[in-house]
Amino acid sequence: MTPEQARLYGLPSAPPKATDNRRFDGDETWQCEALDPRTLAEIVRTAIEQRLDRPVYDAVLDEEFKARQVVLAALDRADD
Repeated sequence: MTPEQARLYGLPSAPPKATDNRRFDGDETWQCEALDPRTLAEIVRTAIEQRLDRPVYDAVLDEEFKARQVVLAALDRADD
């Protein structure tokens, strides 16, 4: 959760816990769980899609489909 996202969605902040070993910039933290799960899913989906190399991803899906067809055909032959 970025500070910008926290402001956009109006999330309440809290100071970092003294026992938290993670690195923080500033003196505020936010809970992703405070968001509606659908909103959180959309944030994650958008971030992934912005970084995804679509041609490579599509090629991997195509290879996966072809491999699945080979395995299914071999299983069909094994059943005969």
